[in-house]
Amino acid sequence: MNTRNLLNISLLIVVVLLAVIAVFAPQSKTPPADYLVTGDAAAVDKISIRQNTDTVSFHKQDARWFMDTPYHTRANDARLETLLEIFTTRALSRFSAGTDLAKYGFDAQTARVSYNDIVVQFGDTEPLQHRRYVLYQNEIALIDGDFKYLLTQAPENFLYRGLVPDQALPVYFALPELTLELDADSWRVTGTGISYSQEQVTALVNEWRYSQAQRISRAAQDKTDKSIDIRLADGSSRHYLLTVNDQETRFIDPALGVQYHFGNDIAKRLLTPAAPSP
Repeated sequence: MNTRNLLNISLLIVVVLLAVIAVFAPQSKTPPADYLVTGDAAAVDKISIRQNTDTVSFHKQDARWFMDTPYHTRANDARLETLLEIFTTRALSRFSAGTDLAKYGFDAQTARVSYNDIVVQFGDTEPLQHRRYVLYQNEIALIDGDFKYLLTQAPENFLYRGLVPDQALPVYFALPELTLELDADSWRVTGTGISYSQEQVTALVNEWRYSQAQRISRAAQDKTDKSIDIRLADGSSRHYLLTVNDQETRFIDPALGVQYHFGNDIAKRLLTPAAPSP
């Protein structure tokens, strides 16, 4: 057998050995993500936040979130969905909770969230990388992300920021300087000597339907003689008191006990039809 044949046989043996190794060698697998919470976020239809002795509770209906306490009204869907991100948060480490929970910032006053029957409690942050201690099912885990900041906000920050319920159809506005009423498919404007086009009035109505307050706070006891009344197609209504200063305009809902803060430029578009498009 000549040298060339020996070389070919040697190469064939090497190829066969490599194939055997590829088939029978243990395959490396990516370890599954260690999510903090076991469960399906899509199945959650009740959320309750407890901070100190205060409780803020919500329920989900027709894919929208509503606050039950301390206010009974539409909630801010985006903020509730942020709370549900706990289901995709990874536990960076875990250990048994033991009995010395106060060492990690857990006590009767610590913020906790209930997602249906799943309870997650938020403690202090560890000093090196400022990761949050979280108590779940008798284990303490470390996570990135500061959910506790969201949990300690005022209940008003979880409210829907629109003045008109989403998906609602207004049919009547009594504004300080004019009245709008939907008559069949067009708006009738009274109370002003200025003539407005249907395009201008429709733009004003859409401002009411889609504008969002910069923030919401507990209602102040300001005195004002300006008010706004709105009727919706479903028969419900909204009543607001109006206060204006150099910095902002506040729409006060006396029935709910909150006030909606708007910049004066946006508030102007809610109160007077804009100039027609050139």
